[in-house]
Amino acid sequence: MCYSNKEDGFELEVDSQNANGTFVVVNNIIRGNQDGLSLESVPEPLGATYIVSNNTIAYNHYDGIYVYGDASFTFCNNILYNNGSFIVPANGKLGPSSDYYGIDFGSDQGTFYLSHNCYFGNYDGAYGMLPADITLIGELYANPLFVAPWDDNYLLGTQSPCLDAGIPTSAPTFGSVISDIRGVSRPQGNAYDIGCYEMVQSSWSPISTKPLLTHNLTMATQLWTCVQDAIEGNDDLGPEAEELMDVIQDHMAQAETISNPVYASGKLRKAISLMEQLNEILECGCTA
Repeated sequence: MCYSNKEDGFELEVDSQNANGTFVVVNNIIRGNQDGLSLESVPEPLGATYIVSNNTIAYNHYDGIYVYGDASFTFCNNILYNNGSFIVPANGKLGPSSDYYGIDFGSDQGTFYLSHNCYFGNYDGAYGMLPADITLIGELYANPLFVAPWDDNYLLGTQSPCLDAGIPTSAPTFGSVISDIRGVSRPQGNAYDIGCYEMVQSSWSPISTKPLLTHNLTMATQLWTCVQDAIEGNDDLGPEAEELMDVIQDHMAQAETISNPVYASGKLRKAISLMEQLNEILECGCTA
């Protein structure tokens, strides 16, 4: 995380002495700086390359990304969120900025390839004036629905439009991205997620959880049969035991009607736990 710097988060400059430089910026959270990224190539170096993929760039005071000069720029799967919205002007009063964007093109030079970036809440919009040589593919203009961005939690929520909405960025031309900021492999779903986080997909399925359901059903059946045999003919179990029996039977009945094996297994586990309590109260001596 690159945050709260008085000037830019990352300032990457190429000059004529380093005209063939390649800069790769992937899997970062860049927030609360002046410009999030400042990428400048002067005076007109030839062969310089900037690759910016799968970053979350949020709440920077000026532009999310500022670019200037003649170079090759590739931006893929980035989230540009609420940049240019929290400037403190010279008079000290908190207020919005002006002329600040998700991506601000400072000149009409360079070659730009932008694919599947997400823009939301940037004060003056997604882009500044677009340069002549630019390709835009699959750009997304929607709230990424972070879990809690005000608390620096930029995980994608379950309803985020950025889930499975990116392009593969594993090739060197897109930054060689094969995992997220935590090391979670990409993709987890059908496609790469946009931003620095990849949502971890659940590994359970009805087939994979069926053995657990079968195991819990066997345990519940054995315990319930043993307890019933132990109390047969006993008409005075006491109010606590009577109440436990009612709740146990309710959980067992619900487990029979639930099609989701995870929830059904959970009901059976609750029934088993209550059976174990009942077993102790009545001293039935049952085990499963």
